Amino acid sequence: QCRYLYYSDNASFGTGPDQYWDFAGYAFSPSFVQNYVDPLGTAGGPLFPGSNVAYVNATQTYYEYYTTSPTSWIVNGIYSTSGTYYDAVDPMEVMHFPWTYGTVHEDAYLYVANDGSEPLQDTLRWNVDTYGTVRLPGGTELPVVGAVVHNQTVDTTEMAVYTFDQVEIRLYAPDVRCRVATITMEYEYTYGVLTNFYSNVRAL
Repeated sequence: QCRYLYYSDNASFGTGPDQYWDFAGYAFSPSFVQNYVDPLGTAGGPLFPGSNVAYVNATQTYYEYYTTSPTSWIVNGIYSTSGTYYDAVDPMEVMHFPWTYGTVHEDAYLYVANDGSEPLQDTLRWNVDTYGTVRLPGGTELPVVGAVVHNQTVDTTEMAVYTFDQVEIRLYAPDVRCRVATITMEYEYTYGVLTNFYSNVRAL
């Protein structure tokens, strides 16, 4: 079970090499829980042999099956209690350790549905562009590597041109099966001038 805490104070966080993200003094509030279970005890477990952990949603209607190790996370398949499941033709390696700063983690994947639904097919691509140490709310320090994901949208109205730039820092540790922390920073520009900024953190 991965229990995340949530905090927002519009602080700015660094990216790049040798960072230190210190969350120990933050007044976090409960956020959400990710549940991981033994796949052998689930309805879809027999469909994905070799899985050693399964993610299940809060209503226990959706499962993701993984083979995990200190060096790799591989998604073997997806199962829904509605009866639909997706089996891996070319499984996605969602994580591979050790990451090397400045490299790219890229993996094409293909999952085929048992009921003829459209397959899940794409290429995962993350730039490994930050690393350092996270100090969690309880004081534990972990070495982490991460990907900085940028999403930008432009909204043009009769009055102005707004640009929304979201920067998400996703941090992982090799021996932790959950994402250690997610930092989100959002910038709003009006005609190229920064007019609003906020940030939030979810941490184990």
